[in-house]
Amino acid sequence: MWGRVLVSLTVSLSAGMHVGKSADRQPALDDLIDRISQRTASTGGGINAGESDIAKRIQAFGAQAAPRLIALLDSDNASVRELAGYVLRDLPGLSESHLDALIAACERGDGWIPPAIARIGTPRAIAFLVGELKRTPRTHNQLTWALKLAGEKAARPLAAIFDAPELVTDDLLTAVRYVFYDMGSAAAVSVPHLVESAMNPSLPMGNRKAAVRALGALGLAAASEVPRLQALAHREPDHFAEPVDQAIVEIGSPEAAAILAAQLRRAPSDLLLLRVARLRENGRAATSVVAQLLNHENWDVRVAAARTLGYIGATDAVDVLREALSDASDWRIVYSAAESLGRLKATNAVADLEAIAQRHWFDVVRSAASKAVRVIQGAETYQSRWPAANFGIEFFDYTHVRSGVPVLDPATLRFRAELEPLTESERRGLAVSGIAGSNVAPSSWLRLGPHGHLLGTDGGEWGGELVFRDAAGATHTLLHANTQGIVRMPFGIVAVTGVAHLMINHGFLYAVDFEPGRTPTARRWKSLPGAPRRVGVLENGNLFVACVGGDIVVTPSGEMLAADAKHTAPPAQSDGR
Repeated sequence: MWGRVLVSLTVSLSAGMHVGKSADRQPALDDLIDRISQRTASTGGGINAGESDIAKRIQAFGAQAAPRLIALLDSDNASVRELAGYVLRDLPGLSESHLDALIAACERGDGWIPPAIARIGTPRAIAFLVGELKRTPRTHNQLTWALKLAGEKAARPLAAIFDAPELVTDDLLTAVRYVFYDMGSAAAVSVPHLVESAMNPSLPMGNRKAAVRALGALGLAAASEVPRLQALAHREPDHFAEPVDQAIVEIGSPEAAAILAAQLRRAPSDLLLLRVARLRENGRAATSVVAQLLNHENWDVRVAAARTLGYIGATDAVDVLREALSDASDWRIVYSAAESLGRLKATNAVADLEAIAQRHWFDVVRSAASKAVRVIQGAETYQSRWPAANFGIEFFDYTHVRSGVPVLDPATLRFRAELEPLTESERRGLAVSGIAGSNVAPSSWLRLGPHGHLLGTDGGEWGGELVFRDAAGATHTLLHANTQGIVRMPFGIVAVTGVAHLMINHGFLYAVDFEPGRTPTARRWKSLPGAPRRVGVLENGNLFVACVGGDIVVTPSGEMLAADAKHTAPPAQSDGR
């Protein structure tokens, strides 16, 4: 008997505690909902930190909060509707019973609602989201995020878009590709459907081509269908040769290497080499073409080739990469070759790398060579600092390296005075017709005796020039490059060029060859650690260039060194004895 009483008492107490907790929770929810309903127009726009906290607290109530929030979607206050939609966006427990109200809010333009609809996930919910994408094809918004959340449920209906008799627009294709790319592996279920659409001769040709292009966004998930795509291109080359090649390159299967190799033979570029590098081991068939580009006339192509060989695992290219370590003109090639040798675990390059680690003038290159040795010996690995989607940033990371040598304050250095200064009126008289078409006073100049002037302009992101103004007043453009300095050194004339803007950061020294009676020529001579910021000749005769990635000096003999106290000190003074 006492046992039954105790059980009954325990159950009663438990029930009372449960009711008490619900009672405690309801006033808290009421208060939070009231705070939303009292919201006024946000002065800064969007959701602030306090409102985000309110959203998280309400979302903890789950489906219990849904009716109250949905009621707020009918508010006359747009600010209230916005915050209510923001809370609903990530509210758990929504169901088909809430769908009509959410669809109505979305159709009114409440922008936070699509992810809430995606979380319901029923066929009608997904059909509405796909229909909205067809109606307003855009990317980087709540709708595309919602479709990504829906995953496989949305992938098949998105693939079915290409079966329609209406032509798929470029905007819609771009939006679908964006969603597929964001979905990742969840989009793989759409592959068979897209392939069948591409093969279907009864569909509009534009939709068939669009289906092929959509397959490219699926990456290696579509690799198994590459043979069928190649067969399609063989049957209908006029329509599908180019789209299929583009799709295969995006898919990233081994067949992409031959396509990119052919493109590199026709028109090599660092961006094409980036595409090869992105293939990793699947790009190995392009090794011979990439290796040949280590000797290309375009310095940026050479650097990209050196980097690509490491990413694709081109073990056959170890010897040419070892040769690249001796490049005295472009530190970027040595830096990239060292890293690639490390990726290739080139044990026969260890001695070469150790020599670079000891003797190269740029500490960034020395560090790269040291790390390559450690990687080869198994003491370290290369870890990407970027997700796969940002591989391009990793590939071009050499444009943003920074020296560990302390930066010098130019105000503490002793520069030579300008030997042949120009008055302001002379500068205006030597104005250059710049890239923008307007006359620009030169920012740097050098008088070539009675023969004329070398003039440099620097328009930042708009570009600049190095020109020769002859004695007769005729202007000859030698370079299209921002020019920060023109200096006469014992070994010849040097033009200092470069630009830093957004992701662009590069600098070069050009040797200017001049003979009286002939127009000068400029040839790229040395690469700098990024764009130059200050140029001048020190009292000790060294050319000083402060760059974004580190300060350097060029000695009177033409040797490039890191700028430090020893290389920037004034010449020793004689005591007269």
